Amino acid sequence: MKKKVTVIDLCTGIGTIALAIAHYCKNTVVLGSDIYKPAIDASRINAKHFGLEKLVTFYNSDMFDPFELLNLKDKTDIIVSAPPYISTVKVKQMAKEIADHEPTEAFDAGPFGLSIFNKLISISPEYLSKNGYLIFECGLGQGDFLSKRLSSNKNYGEITEICDEHGNIRVLKARKVN
Repeated sequence: MKKKVTVIDLCTGIGTIALAIAHYCKNTVVLGSDIYKPAIDASRINAKHFGLEKLVTFYNSDMFDPFELLNLKDKTDIIVSAPPYISTVKVKQMAKEIADHEPTEAFDAGPFGLSIFNKLISISPEYLSKNGYLIFECGLGQGDFLSKRLSSNKNYGEITEICDEHGNIRVLKARKVN
């Protein structure tokens, strides 16, 4: 029997990515974390609604915190994230139809919109198995900087930039090499 693939979804929100992985990739153990309790409550409701509650476990916690206790260091095959990536100043300028219906935590990524990425890039190698992957979404205009940041980190190789229809980097994938 093939070993199950361990996937961590950081900043899982209502669990959309974690649940999609659990649904389409049957040989996975999927774990998600988010600091915003109402989002985690919604992710658990969504898991139950789609019959995936036995395939995904959600934690109301900051990023990697619950996984420290689960002995997942050097044992995680894939880390995914669609983290907040908007700077604090820009969050305050967002359109009311968005800002009035979503919590600030869903968007605010600190003064430059990069605080969560810095943590994601620096801590993920501790959890990823050799040849494991870090895959994350980034904001418009952040891709080049984050790609260079990944390239300068000796833990990553095979960095792939995935662009939108306008040529903007919107997703980055990097393989752990050390």
